Amino acid sequence: MLVQRTIVVDVDSCIGCRTCEVACEEVNNFLPGEAAIRLQIIGPMPLGGKLVTTYSPVLCRHCIKAPCKEVCPTQAIERRADGIVLLVEDRCIGCKICMDACPFRALSYDSNRDIVVKCNMCVTRVDQGLEPFCVQHCPGGALRFGTVNELMNVLQREREERVMFALLRDNIRQ
Repeated sequence: MLVQRTIVVDVDSCIGCRTCEVACEEVNNFLPGEAAIRLQIIGPMPLGGKLVTTYSPVLCRHCIKAPCKEVCPTQAIERRADGIVLLVEDRCIGCKICMDACPFRALSYDSNRDIVVKCNMCVTRVDQGLEPFCVQHCPGGALRFGTVNELMNVLQREREERVMFALLRDNIRQ
């Protein structure tokens, strides 16, 4: 049975600090701006009479049915038994077809090496029982790592807790 590992983004917890980008650059020896994760800034936009800016880390979600893997003409994208989707750099021809197929727009192109770059979920760290570096260093807790089932249970429990807190808060105000 496949134990699908993934990284989930809780956009409500993202504070826009870019620590995830710096962590990715550091662990992968990328130059600044080359991280396999990037922060998307949404706004400022009017909301409830205020200007609001939100942030969302964009990275490979290691999809169960990875469209990037399906369209790669050289089979440069592979799936491990634990669901981690990896790019085999020496097979990549830089055609960018996988970039267009990604629903999250999480892949980027390295013009210096003429290859596509994607998150490898810090596979060496994961193999040692550690979290991906971006997850470990996220100060807001916006990035979470685990199996799909574990994360779904945690997110459901947190959602229920938020609803209960809101109900209690509203009852106290009345």
